[in-house]
Amino acid sequence: TAGALLIVETDPHMRQMLRGFFSDVWKPVLTTGSAMEALQIAGTTGQVISMLITDTTPSGLTYDALIARLRAIHPGMQVVLIAPEDFTGEPEGCEVMREPLSLTALADVVRARRNA
Repeated sequence: TAGALLIVETDPHMRQMLRGFFSDVWKPVLTTGSAMEALQIAGTTGQVISMLITDTTPSGLTYDALIARLRAIHPGMQVVLIAPEDFTGEPEGCEVMREPLSLTALADVVRARRNA
């Protein structure tokens, strides 16, 4: 069975929008604005995290440190990184979505990665 979707997004409005958008198609959807809280959620809920959607500036850690630490707890976790238009990184094993974000495109990527 598929595990939880974890959304780490510093902007509260974007976080709520993403939660609402995915809550109809994915159970459970867990959200936080902080990298440290994301690690706490991942380590204590007893819930497998099968997908992470995060922005490139989670508060408390760099996105690559957050991804590495979450993958240490949940090795098969898929990652979608929401990045500014001028982002140049190519993090390994991550799907990078550029802002301005198309929710339809994001949903397609999440669906494809979920079924991968």
